[in-house]
Amino acid sequence: MSHFNNLAVMGRKFVEFLGVTTLATAGNVVLKPDQLLGGVLLRDCAGAARSDQLPTAQAIIDYLTISGRQPVVGNAAEFFIRNTSGGAFAVTLTTNTGLLLAGTMVIPQSQQGRYFAVVGGSGVVTIMSMGVAAF
Repeated sequence: MSHFNNLAVMGRKFVEFLGVTTLATAGNVVLKPDQLLGGVLLRDCAGAARSDQLPTAQAIIDYLTISGRQPVVGNAAEFFIRNTSGGAFAVTLTTNTGLLLAGTMVIPQSQQGRYFAVVGGSGVVTIMSMGVAAF
């Protein structure tokens, strides 16, 4: 499955339908590309602060590959992570093989982070924070 499977043409315009994934695991998790790049991840920390590991760069590139054509340098996919925890617990995104992290990777309770996964050279992907804000 590809991130781009949710595109439709409506009124001669491309419209992207974002998927929403809910994750309320009590413990740290390794995020899967479809959870992350589907559009919106609702993360409930389930009682304590969490350090969730991002997918590997190769897993992200594989997810963004369409009909055997890999994304090229500079291609990016946007995603959001919303901390829906009932208590004052933060979600911290941690790195994985082939990733570079740029900007804030901590999402406090009742905050939402906006990110881009940007494909770089040599199989590297940069997870770039576009900021965290209250919702």
